[in-house]
This record gives sequence, structure tokens and C-alpha cells, in this order.
Amino acid sequence: MNYVSPAITAKIVQTQNQVLKLQDVVLKTNEQAKTALAQVRFTARAEAADPSSVAAADSDPDNLEAQLTAADAQIAANQVEAAFTRLVDTVRRTFGEDRDRVRQHLVGLFELFPTDDPRVAAARRNLASALF
Repeated sequence: MNYVSPAITAKIVQTQNQVLKLQDVVLKTNEQAKTALAQVRFTARAEAADPSSVAAADSDPDNLEAQLTAADAQIAANQVEAAFTRLVDTVRRTFGEDRDRVRQHLVGLFELFPTDDPRVAAARRNLASALF
């Protein structure tokens, strides 16, 4: 068995701690970049969303595009729960590729909010219920 001096052991531990701190910084930076990208994508969609799209979607619940656009308009108007409910209800009514598209859109909207936001937690539970 090889002998490793206490000084070398301390240096190894110190280096490992520095690596762990660096990993935390990288992960945090990646999360911030992911959030920023989600915000940029949403802003582009929200700017194109007409506020009257909510009424249009309400009058045509089977129009998938209308539901997605209305949800964006509702998020932009700070009607978060209404937007989440709209998309969860749309997931319940759709199948196949349409259902997956709505699910992906909703998950993308979740990324706009902190992970501990209770509205997101409730919507995630409702989405899981709708999917299974």
C-alpha cells in the first residue's frame, strides 16, 4: 500500500472541493441560460399574440393553435393559472402528436417560472393526471 502524506491528502480534498464549487457555478449558469432562452422564446411568441386570441380560443376549443396562442396571451397578461388550466384541458382533449405538442408548450411555459412556484407545481400535477 502506498503512503500518502497528510499534506497531499489535504491538497486532494481542497482540489475536490474546488471542482465541486466549479460544478455548482456551471450548473447554475446553465440553468440561468436555459431560463433566459425560454424567456426570449416566450417574448417573441407573446408579442405576436393578440389579446383577442383568448376569446377566439374560448369559442373554438378544438383549435389547437388558438389554444396555444391564447395561453401565451394569458401568461403575458399574468393570468398564469388560467393559461395552465387551458393547456391541461387541451391535453385532456387531444391525442398523439397534438397532445405531445400541447404538453411541450406547457412544459416550456413552466420554464418561465421558478421551479418552486406553487402554480407550476399544481399545473405539473394536473398535467400528470391528464396524461395518465
